[in-house]
Amino acid sequence: MLSANALAKKPEIEKTQTVDCSRESLQEAVDAIKTPATLLVSGVCNEDVTITRPDITLSGNVNDAQCNKTNPLATAGGVINGVLRIERVRSSVAFMEIKGPGNGIEIADGASVDVYCNAVHDNDRSGVFVSNGSSATLRDNTVDGNGVLGVASGNPFNYVDCGVYANSASAVYSTGNTYKNNDYGAVCVTGRSHFRNGTFLPRNSGYQPVASERDTIVERGCTPNSGGCFSSDEGPLAINVFDGGSV
Repeated sequence: MLSANALAKKPEIEKTQTVDCSRESLQEAVDAIKTPATLLVSGVCNEDVTITRPDITLSGNVNDAQCNKTNPLATAGGVINGVLRIERVRSSVAFMEIKGPGNGIEIADGASVDVYCNAVHDNDRSGVFVSNGSSATLRDNTVDGNGVLGVASGNPFNYVDCGVYANSASAVYSTGNTYKNNDYGAVCVTGRSHFRNGTFLPRNSGYQPVASERDTIVERGCTPNSGGCFSSDEGPLAINVFDGGSV
């Protein structure tokens, strides 16, 4: 007779698979792989990608590089030219370049996502959109030039798009990131959501808070490297808090 220990379920071993978007679909790889898993992404993925299965990491770190904190684009190995949407599950996104129509990264419906060392830029809408009771931990990313539709319209009030937008009782923890040149502002917090910066980062393993690692916000109406730049005025601005949001 097998012992209780022998009958106990063995822990899943994380798998790693490479995906070259010049030859294959990232979405098909996401749908097919058994989790937990890391997908090492290279090439340009001209597609929207949705993750609804837990414990998938998308990483462009194909060369096992250290994060270039001042310029994550230099170490991004894979590109998503579309919307990356993560729903209901834990996931991680690292060393990726994300740009294109719509929001860059959408974190929705209770998802919990680590976003590390990515270049999220020039998306038509917000760079990172966190909604419906979700949480995001952002570290060492650049969030640059998002809200292209608002820029093109010549009026940021036409499209309230930010570098990071937290809505509907969601939470964003942010440290070491650079926010710049976003249309309406760096960060928008609304609908009983909250935003925490620097020393407020959760004490997750591997993500210890460092007091000196404040975000850099270079938006119109904000003094660079001040570590705050909060405002309740209308954009373009740095951090806009409205309709029950908190910081």
